[in-house]
Amino acid sequence: MKDVKVNVPQDDGTTKEMTIVFHDGCFDGVLDDIEITQDDIDDLINEIVKAAESGELFQNAHPVTEEEWEQIQGQMQTRQ
Repeated sequence: MKDVKVNVPQDDGTTKEMTIVFHDGCFDGVLDDIEITQDDIDDLINEIVKAAESGELFQNAHPVTEEEWEQIQGQMQTRQ
C-alpha cells in the first residue's frame, strides 16, 4: 500500500490536503492485457498525483453510477 499526500486546489483559491491511497494490486485487472513493469506503474501513480495536484483529476471526474459502484464492490470482494 502506498499513501501519497497532495495539496488539491479548491475553487476559492486555497488548497486542501488529501491523501491518495494506492492499495497493493489496485491496478490488477485494468492492466492485465498489457505487459507492464513496476516503473510503468510508478509512472502511472505519478501522473495520477500530478493530476490531483493540478486539479485536473477532479475537474474531469464524474459520479459513479449505482451499477458501476456495485461492480466495483463485487471486484473488491473477490480480492479479499
